[in-house]
Amino acid sequence: MAMKNIAGQAVRGESFFKRPALVRQFHNKIDSGSSILIAAPRRVGKTSLMLHIHDNPIPQCHFIYLITESVNNENEYFKRFLDEIFETEFLSSLQKTSKKTSLALKDRMARINEIGKTVKFDKESRLDFREEFIDIIKSIDLGEQKLIMMIDEFSQTVENIIADEGERSAVHFLQVNRELRQDPVLNQKLQFVYSGSIGLENIVNRLDAINLVNDLDSMKVPPLSTKESHLLMQELTAAWPTTLSKACRDYILDKIQWYIPFYIQLAVMEISNLLIRSEEETGTVKKRVTKKMIDNAFTLMLERRNAFEHWQTRLRKAFKKEEYQFAAQVLDSISHNESIDSGEIFNMALKIDVTGPYKDIVNSLVHDGYINNNDEPSLYRFNSPLLRIWWRKNAAH
Repeated sequence: MAMKNIAGQAVRGESFFKRPALVRQFHNKIDSGSSILIAAPRRVGKTSLMLHIHDNPIPQCHFIYLITESVNNENEYFKRFLDEIFETEFLSSLQKTSKKTSLALKDRMARINEIGKTVKFDKESRLDFREEFIDIIKSIDLGEQKLIMMIDEFSQTVENIIADEGERSAVHFLQVNRELRQDPVLNQKLQFVYSGSIGLENIVNRLDAINLVNDLDSMKVPPLSTKESHLLMQELTAAWPTTLSKACRDYILDKIQWYIPFYIQLAVMEISNLLIRSEEETGTVKKRVTKKMIDNAFTLMLERRNAFEHWQTRLRKAFKKEEYQFAAQVLDSISHNESIDSGEIFNMALKIDVTGPYKDIVNSLVHDGYINNNDEPSLYRFNSPLLRIWWRKNAAH
């Protein structure tokens, strides 16, 4: 079955581009007993990786995946945990194989009015869902098995709590999560995997709470290698009647430079659209893709507002007033001049009066996939000329 080209959304099954080394790395960390922080910029495929692992579990592990992007308080967070636990099949299978588990859960489940798409508790409405979650996990007999809670957009949840309830509540939320990971009974049964498109380390640094996540085993999801990028394009075009030569693939990668699946998928999608349009107009199928066609495809890519606008709207959500102004000015300058040095960045921070948090803001821009200083520590550039060109045309002042 040919791989489907799904750009901008998490993919599963045959449409997932296999990255066996990353999967092995993940499994090794699970085997070690660690709770994991998946650290990666947006659009590199971390959610697809998590879903692939969820769909292809390793023996003795039950994976539960949930996304908490809209959660803005601690109690709702743990209610989501309970919702997902009771929606999965593993509890019912445990009840069939373990009398102890069945008896332990009987009392708990008697207090639940409905188990289905949502979990609705009875009139005992002021329930502490964290305590409910802890009690249920401690009451079940998993034997040699473990429950792996995979929490996507965890860092966004922390940001939401900061915005709605304040920094003290966010610190408490992080403390509670650490306590769960450190509980000597729970950690025999339970591991956590956290992920998000916002750098959790940057958030906890702002909260002066790095000690609350320093027990997590960090796992980075890098962009694709050159070899992987070629393989992805070959898989995406395997059913084409038109040849995409290695020279053309190299030309595409040179224009992208930052080899994230999203950009590659988008380029292949626009080339495919041009081929279809050409066939409709001429009645013939082109034998090969040309560099001129690739140039046209990239022009069309940059006109896709929904493909790039999130880079700007993300900043508006993440930073307020002067902090957003500073982040935007840094990106504006790079979009016009191709790079910016750390001294100029500091001068911008001085003018806007954000010298306190400015390093965290720059680190966020790096972690979230906007810029990097890989070539020289004091010189920052956009990761991809695609985003630089789009930003200059559509966002820069």
